[in-house]
Amino acid sequence: MTLSVTGLSEIRAGRTILHPTSLEIEPRGRLGLVGASGSGKSTLGHALIDDLRAQGCSVAHVPQSPDEALDPLRSMAFHWREAEVALGLVPGSADQAGLFRALRIESGDMRKRPWGWSRGMQQRFVIAMALIGSPDLIVLDEPTSALDPIVAAATMDLLSGFLDGKDTAMILITHDLGLAARRVARLLVMQAGRVVEEGRTADRLDRPRASAARALDRPAGLTVTDLVGKRGARATLDGISLSLPAAGTLAVVGESGAGKSTLIAAILGLLKPATGVITWNGAPVRAARPALVMQEPRAAFNPALSLRRSVMEPIAAQGITLAEGRLERLCAGLELPLDLLDRRPAQVSIGQAQRAGILRALIAAPPVVLFDEPLSALDAVTQKHTARLIAEVQAEEGFAALIVTHDLGYAVAHGDRIMVLKDGRVEETADAKTFALSPHSPYCRTLRDAAISLGALGAAA
Repeated sequence: MTLSVTGLSEIRAGRTILHPTSLEIEPRGRLGLVGASGSGKSTLGHALIDDLRAQGCSVAHVPQSPDEALDPLRSMAFHWREAEVALGLVPGSADQAGLFRALRIESGDMRKRPWGWSRGMQQRFVIAMALIGSPDLIVLDEPTSALDPIVAAATMDLLSGFLDGKDTAMILITHDLGLAARRVARLLVMQAGRVVEEGRTADRLDRPRASAARALDRPAGLTVTDLVGKRGARATLDGISLSLPAAGTLAVVGESGAGKSTLIAAILGLLKPATGVITWNGAPVRAARPALVMQEPRAAFNPALSLRRSVMEPIAAQGITLAEGRLERLCAGLELPLDLLDRRPAQVSIGQAQRAGILRALIAAPPVVLFDEPLSALDAVTQKHTARLIAEVQAEEGFAALIVTHDLGYAVAHGDRIMVLKDGRVEETADAKTFALSPHSPYCRTLRDAAISLGALGAAA
């Protein structure tokens, strides 16, 4: 039976966030809803779920994060029984073994709570629950955004394999055009609550008509792919890959010697990688002129020059004109008196010197800023103050921030995502809050537990 909805719309507080939309999907169909954040794709997804369920269709939903589906205080066995009962089944009657085998779920102890399972296994478990009873349609809302790339790809491969040959249709909601390209036959591209483009996936990728589709087809922000750095015969970076969206914040955490500062040097072009690609919006990263905030504030300045002369160096070096009032606005945001810039580095406090360093990094309005241990030289009170100012100025300026730090508390509080390096390799990448609650690897759990014992991270994490 073809599933169809007609004229779905939604208005909130007098504002139309979803314009009238109609769509249909055949049994075994694979449809992608793609668009940037805020385009209305999840709103459409929830609206069609409600409409189809009202029609009597069986529709399952997989949310963006397993945290939205799993109660941390309940066992995995409880969640499974609850899903069976919700579908009118006798507890224990669903083919748990078959679903677990198909999705390669290492069940472990079903008596454990969600945090006792790895992040990838949690998400596969949620997908397995959604497939109980063979629904007419499964809607996946950004199902891999909370997973690292390897786990994400494996999870989607297993789901696609399981659905092959079954009548269950699938709608994939995502901002990742590459993910959609490999998983769906038809695409709907959304922008500002409207479907602006629709058609076969191959056609939309080869000949995107709408600007929204063309924008999705371009890599956004900072992308590092398979980066290998060597000093002599020793690999200092071993296959590093990361993505940092425009205006996003990635905190890179690890102990001394993990490769954090080496990664920054490679992005700045100070270290030529043996292999790998570093881009900003798909172009070589040097075109973005990434800025750097150094670890030691006073050492970052020429001691013989005034702070003002040093701060204005990026403007002179790039041959650009400083926008009227920009210096004053940035100084106000960083709580730096203008007359303080006429002093030399030794004549200001270390906290003021660090804020002047941030000012210099931002003066030419770079799209991406690299922070190398920006708080480590500061006392606790000044650290907190400076961290707040960095966050406020980033919100105002809209730059992407890559923050290298050994302070897990700071990383969790101010990063959107956390990437842990160990011996030049990526040990784990996760959403910051997810990482604080349930890091996957033993090494990362040790880091998290050490931060809690030192008081750098709340015990609730």
